[in-house]
Amino acid sequence: MQLENPKPQIFQTGNFEFTQQYIKRKQQEYDPDVEDPIDEYEIFDLVKSIKDPEHSFTLEQLNIVNPSDISIQGNRVMVYFTPTIPHCSMAQTIGLTLKIKLMRSLPKNYKIYVEIKQNMHIKEVELNKLFQDKERVLAAIENQQLLKIINFGIQGLR
Repeated sequence: MQLENPKPQIFQTGNFEFTQQYIKRKQQEYDPDVEDPIDEYEIFDLVKSIKDPEHSFTLEQLNIVNPSDISIQGNRVMVYFTPTIPHCSMAQTIGLTLKIKLMRSLPKNYKIYVEIKQNMHIKEVELNKLFQDKERVLAAIENQQLLKIINFGIQGLR
């Protein structure tokens, strides 16, 4: 199989972990007297280790996801991601993997929205519609081959 992006740029990881907001959040996480709502960093912690379907790197290492592209309003979680190249054929798989990881990890009352960042992919509009269509997402994960790839991305196991 020929790789579309044989030499992706690899980014240093963990830079956000030393920001004041992150340090404060980590301290509050262990304080029983402080309410600890789900925040952008917690969502990022859930998705950063997902493996890219084409490479052996994580979505964080490839800068596909980062905390500044995640927002939370009440029980609504919005995750924007950036494919490594504008014509990435794995963008659909990455988006579905993000969505399924969050569906499996967050309480059922959360609404999860996954989208490609604006102007970052040639099929951005089409793929963003797919990620928001529950029936199409469920149909996609009924495909055993695709589900195997998604599970590998989430768990790192074949």
